[in-house]
Amino acid sequence: MKYKYEISINHKLTTLKEASYPNCDLFLFCVGGYTWAYTGSTDEVSLELSGMAQRQTITFSPAALERSEISNEANGDKAQIKCNLGLEPIDSFRALSYNDSMKVIVIRLRNKELEILLFGKAEGVDYDLEKGQATLSVCSMAGVFSSSLPQRTFSAQCTHSLGDFYCGVLKDAYSLTLKLSECQIAETNIWLSHPLLGSKPSGYYNGGVCKAGANSGFIINHTGSKIELLNPFYALRNADISSVKIEIGCDKSIITCMNKFSNSLNYGGFPFVPNINPMLKGF
Repeated sequence: MKYKYEISINHKLTTLKEASYPNCDLFLFCVGGYTWAYTGSTDEVSLELSGMAQRQTITFSPAALERSEISNEANGDKAQIKCNLGLEPIDSFRALSYNDSMKVIVIRLRNKELEILLFGKAEGVDYDLEKGQATLSVCSMAGVFSSSLPQRTFSAQCTHSLGDFYCGVLKDAYSLTLKLSECQIAETNIWLSHPLLGSKPSGYYNGGVCKAGANSGFIINHTGSKIELLNPFYALRNADISSVKIEIGCDKSIITCMNKFSNSLNYGGFPFVPNINPMLKGF
């Protein structure tokens, strides 16, 4: 089941007072403020989660899920979770797409006692179409935080992320919210059209993101009133979603920073670095 509820490791889990509970594993997948709850058991399991001034009863739906043994490695605990194709949000997750990061919590329920086995982040997913199966790789948050972070590079392009603390651009000021009922959507779900998109020059939304609920699609081309997406965006057909949010992108150049965002004072690159190495090519 899907809930608009963000789960953190600070939440407490307490079993409800029912006659019995199966011995099973419970899985929580959190993306963009939404949570999907599943159990490997054939029976539903309901638990109460409390913390962070929130309290809610979560029902874990039966699903064909299984996990590998959790390995204790130097760079953090790791595990793999296998499921059938079509299970959200795993089915739509791509490690290299523009989707929000996915948090994963694996809980063991034994004799009415709960133990969090793994709290981590999805690193990637492999799809086996012949077997109809997806395998999600998960690394514990301890492993994520202990991994090496990339250092800022001396380059012409900006190293900030659009809208972060160092950039300072207010992304919402450049965003556009569209009613799905007013949009024309391709049968392949690969493009979307709306008259308001034509109010901006072609290319304005290139490199941006189309968001529907907890799902995101990367915009590869904006021409007139139409945007094209990198992958088919099936969330556009979700009956529970009535609108989409179109967020702007940035190509990290000083020209875009000046002309599109008027933000050159916060530019995080070195635009006048020569693109020819004098040590190799001479002066």
